[in-house]
Amino acid sequence: MRKVYEIFKKNLELAERILFITEIKGRLDEFPRVFLGPLGQIRDFLSERADEVFDVAKPLLLVFTTSCLEHYLKSVSAKKNLAEMIDDWKDVAGDRLARDMHEMRIKRNIIIHNAQLIDEKKERVLKKYGIKGHSRGERLVLSIGEVREFLSEAKKFVEIIEKARGRSLIKEL
Repeated sequence: MRKVYEIFKKNLELAERILFITEIKGRLDEFPRVFLGPLGQIRDFLSERADEVFDVAKPLLLVFTTSCLEHYLKSVSAKKNLAEMIDDWKDVAGDRLARDMHEMRIKRNIIIHNAQLIDEKKERVLKKYGIKGHSRGERLVLSIGEVREFLSEAKKFVEIIEKARGRSLIKEL
């Protein structure tokens, strides 16, 4: 099971490196436009293509992070359903962190099963967990900051579980 935790950490480090690239691109866009003519056009073209790549990458990073969390939780829980596995650790991780994991899970499902479109069923699920700002018929749009926050929260959630599991192992001895 320790190996599953190590895989989880490595996978999230990979996702963080991808997010770091988006920050570099953002910093380059802040530079004044010093290139004129054809060089400026090339810079603008590359910047636009990078934006398109990041628009695709953000939901994929959320899906990847959620799938990594699900893989880890399957190694420490007897449940099969991700929602139930998150709830198994709610008392240990806390309500807020568990709610964030549910939000990440729900948004992953919207991306995978609804092509990022919020339907009536997904709208009800979002409201059930107190997740606001999304309406039926809307397309789910993620910011880099939101994806980064989900990454960070998933790491915290797993680290809390690992610590709790370490303490319980000591008590059993």
